[in-house]
Parts: sequence; structure tokens; C-alpha cells
Amino acid sequence: MRKKPIIITILVFLLILTAFFVFKDRRILVEENEKDEISYEQSARDTDTPNDEIDEELEESLSTYNDTENGFSFNYPNYLKPEAQQDGSLWLGMYGPTQATQTEFYDGISVGFQVFPLENQNLRNVVENKRLLFADLYGDEVSEISNIDLGVVSGYSFSDSVGKYMYVQLNSEKYLEIVNTTSDPGNLGYHKVASEIVESVKVLK
Repeated sequence: MRKKPIIITILVFLLILTAFFVFKDRRILVEENEKDEISYEQSARDTDTPNDEIDEELEESLSTYNDTENGFSFNYPNYLKPEAQQDGSLWLGMYGPTQATQTEFYDGISVGFQVFPLENQNLRNVVENKRLLFADLYGDEVSEISNIDLGVVSGYSFSDSVGKYMYVQLNSEKYLEIVNTTSDPGNLGYHKVASEIVESVKVLK
């Protein structure tokens, strides 16, 4: 008869011991998760790029892209890389921290350059025709044409909710289209970088 109390005592002891180790494992798991969260938050802070960092890089480490065949050049920061596209355009940009893959562009620097033939047309008429095409698609979102002055280069532009479209005549046969669709939801200085790239455009004589 004495065996029952002994067995019960052993079972109670085993339950207490099991509960102790389960509680210990849970506490360790919680501590590890808290450490991971702190590490993630610190990493996110470390990867943020304040405006003054981008500005310093833009001012201190510039390269120049020269297209001697078509006759234009522009400056850009070394942390960006001009990339030729299949349609003959040149894209310069980078994705921002919130940009998701395989989605439409909404965060980062995006400046495109493409040369087109004038085909005996006036540049103003060419730009007006392009603006009308955009207006048919997007309606009131498309602005009227305005004159632009990119330093030593003048031309025309219009804009919509996505970006700004600029046009500069290179010679009697060609013109340059510049598309700035930069978006900066995190206020990281991307618009300033893109504007300085565009304003550095020069027509080569």
C-alpha cells in the first residue's frame, strides 16, 4: 500500500521538473526574439540614408557620362550606374528602402535619357504631340508645356502625377528626352540628387 504515495510523489516531482524546463526554454526563446527585434531595429536605423549623406556623396564623387555620338553629357554620383535599356534609352537610378520587387516603381531615384530623330519637325511641336498623347491617357493630370533652362541648355517640359518629361534639341536632326520619375516617400534626398543630375546636362558642340 505504501507504493502508491511513492509513485504519486515521483509523478508530481517529474511534472514539476518538466514544467521547470518548459518555462526555461520559453524564457530563452523570448529573450532571443527580443534580441533579434533589437538587432533588426538597429540594422534598419543603420541603413537609413539622411539627406546630408547623399548630398556629400553627390558633391564629392561625381562622374561624367559623355555620349559623343549623339552630343550630350551629364554628371552623376558614383554610387549610381548608367544602364542601357533594350529600347535604346539610358537609365540611371537606384531603388529606395521600401521598394518591393516585381512591382511598379514607387521609391528611389529614376532618371532616363533617350535620343530621338526630329524628322524635320519643330521641337515645340514634337513636345506638344507627346503631351497630347499623355493627356489622352491621363487627362487633367498632365500639365501644360513650359520652357525649361537646364543651366546652359534650354528646352520644353510637361509633367504628370508620375514624373517630369523634358526635351532638349541636340542638333538639327536629334533631340534628347529626359524623364525624371524619382519618388522619395522616405524623404532621403532623392529628388535633389535627380534634379542635380538633370541640371548638369550639356549639349556637346
